[in-house]
Amino acid sequence: IYASFKNSQSYDRMWEARKNWGGLAVASRVFGNQLKMYLGDAAVSDLKQLVDRQIAYLQALKLQLRKRMPHSRSFGRDIRKYYYGEPTDADWQHEVGRRIPSSEYAAIQPKSNKALQLLYLQNQHLLAMREQHEMSEYKLMDIMQNLNACFENQGKNERIKTTPFPRQYAFFSKSFILIFILILPMGILDLYKHYSLTGYAFICLLYTLVAWLYITIELVGDNSEDPFENFITDIPMTAIIRQVEIDLYEMMNLPDV
Repeated sequence: IYASFKNSQSYDRMWEARKNWGGLAVASRVFGNQLKMYLGDAAVSDLKQLVDRQIAYLQALKLQLRKRMPHSRSFGRDIRKYYYGEPTDADWQHEVGRRIPSSEYAAIQPKSNKALQLLYLQNQHLLAMREQHEMSEYKLMDIMQNLNACFENQGKNERIKTTPFPRQYAFFSKSFILIFILILPMGILDLYKHYSLTGYAFICLLYTLVAWLYITIELVGDNSEDPFENFITDIPMTAIIRQVEIDLYEMMNLPDV
């Protein structure tokens, strides 16, 4: 029951993270559709700049979430091959810097929350277009609702990232399973009243399978606690962003999708 509770809570964290990224993807698609509908073909440069900045925002949020925290889980040599490492400056330049003007990229560098700064730049750009009478107040407020959804889902993801799974549950779950595995042989020895080599072999096999089962349950819970650590089992943020980028670029009929 204790191990199941831990795994259930770990899965809830991962599933909530996936729902948050689904919300970000939907908000970004609706944002692009609104820009295309409200701006039309008269402001192609503004449309592409806003869409590229939105993609850069998603990439920046992804890179921020993949930074290791003091409470990030440790890993040994056996699972190191499933870890893709922390984001580097080259990753930031490739994923974010090439999508926005160099002046904006330089402006967000000293900031602690670069993704949030990109949303602020989106707001400033839209406000400038409103002041230049390129869109009405009603259209601006309608578009801002989707940016507000980005703020909300980013905050939810940051809550998951900065709040570790309670250590008391993780520690005692592992301890209880180890104790259970150690005392398990004493509980299955009486399966056979007349011991034989075949009986001992069967008992050893049964014990190994049961022990492996509980160890696997524990490992599955551990690997689901932190869904943004850039392990192979984490939320596929890169794939989600890539699909959003393809959808938005095809909507704008760009040749280099």
